[in-house]
Amino acid sequence: MREVYVYWKLPPDLQAAAVAQVRAMHAQLIDAHPGLLARVLIRCDLSSGGQATLMEIFARPSVPTGVDEGLQQSIEAMAVAALAGLPAGPRHVEVFNDLNGRN
Repeated sequence: MREVYVYWKLPPDLQAAAVAQVRAMHAQLIDAHPGLLARVLIRCDLSSGGQATLMEIFARPSVPTGVDEGLQQSIEAMAVAALAGLPAGPRHVEVFNDLNGRN
């Protein structure tokens, strides 16, 4: 099963606004794509130059392929629109497959 991890940095004073925007975006994605799970995490330390690091995790365990490339593109397109006003760093995308025999 394919999962997508997205991390990005922003000034700590924008954390609350960013998390609110991300959660709203996740709610829209979950409504549009049944079975999608979306989470947002924050890095525990601020050793990255005073910037906060957010991590978004997307999984779709009810679908054998998980988050396929089409859904990943939808996620990124929605993120561009939803987060356009934030002075945040670039979004870094990582894709992983689980090791339980499902790719």
